Formats: sequence, C-alpha cells, structure tokens
Amino acid sequence: TLPRLKGAGVRVSCVALSAEMHVCRKIADETGGVMGVCLDKDHLRDLVLGQTVPPPSVMKKESGTASSARTCEFVSMGFPTRETGDV
Repeated sequence: TLPRLKGAGVRVSCVALSAEMHVCRKIADETGGVMGVCLDKDHLRDLVLGQTVPPPSVMKKESGTASSARTCEFVSMGFPTRETGDV
C-alpha cells in the first residue's frame, strides 16, 4: 500500500507504453518517483535509460581503521517468468 511504500522509503517510477494511468501517477508523485508516457521508440529509450543510471558510490569508513572503501547499494530486480505445465 502507499503508506507502507512511503514508510519504507521506496521510490516508485513508472514508464507507460500507452495512456497515463492515474494510479501510477499518484504512486510516483507520492513516493518521489517519476511517471512518463513514451511517445515513440526514442522517447521510450530515454525514459528507461533515465531510470537505469546507477546511484553514486559513497565513501564508507571502516570502524577503527583509517582506510575507507567505496560502496554502492543496488536493488535486485527481476521479471516474472511464465511456466507451463499440466493442470
């Protein structure tokens, strides 16, 4: 639900292939994400690439030492697969 997304700090962005859907716009706006409707194949490419830029890496100090390391947090993503079988 929307309050749980906001409470967890999740940012939701949406790219629509046809008409804009109000629910997608509301979720994107409320969570600080971006909603876009592609106009053609080049615009779709721009919208998708705008969401796939990796986040900047940050310096993380190791406790008790003078050394530091660059880290970058990524979110695992995946797409559902369709499996067929006997019912």
